[in-house]
Amino acid sequence: MYIYDNTFWSDETKRTAGETHGSSDDYLGNSAALSADGRTIVAGAYGDDDNGLSSGSVYIFYGPNHGNLYKIHQENPEADDYFGYTVAISGDGNTIVAGAHGDDDNGDESGSLFVFTDSSTYWDNQVKLTATDGAAGDYLGYSVAVSGDGRTIAAGAYNAHSTQGAVYVYHYNGTGWDTGTKLTAYDGVADDCFGYDIAISE
Repeated sequence: MYIYDNTFWSDETKRTAGETHGSSDDYLGNSAALSADGRTIVAGAYGDDDNGLSSGSVYIFYGPNHGNLYKIHQENPEADDYFGYTVAISGDGNTIVAGAHGDDDNGDESGSLFVFTDSSTYWDNQVKLTATDGAAGDYLGYSVAVSGDGRTIAAGAYNAHSTQGAVYVYHYNGTGWDTGTKLTAYDGVADDCFGYDIAISE
């Protein structure tokens, strides 16, 4: 990790899961995100096998020196879900989104995403979001993004519709998340992979 001191970029430190948590083929750092204030780092480890399933996990590093390691998992994990293959954190640092494009709720590798909120003492309120029209092989959650206030989430499903691709947008309505709005390219054709990578404004 590098820190800018208004003059130079310096190499502050290297973050790992440590001997207690990390193991071979976890792929920690395949995805990473940083809160706007720079105090919270989120890193995915989609190959992690704490439950023996290689379903994946997400690590959170806190504070000015990015210590205080915290680790989160999805509920009801299954093998090769790839939870944490992509991650995002809201600008205020209170909402984390993790994609699991290998999840099978709507068919093999239809994909999903998980939303976690910070309760000040631990990360909770896990919500799982899927596509209402999801199908096998869509890869929903291969890319994810969240707005600065944590109330809008976008998730790519680049393999949907014969790899034309799609993006699903979810809004928090004050009590829960809506079912999602689907975006596609008006001139989409096979192999466009629309939604392979996405971003959202703060």
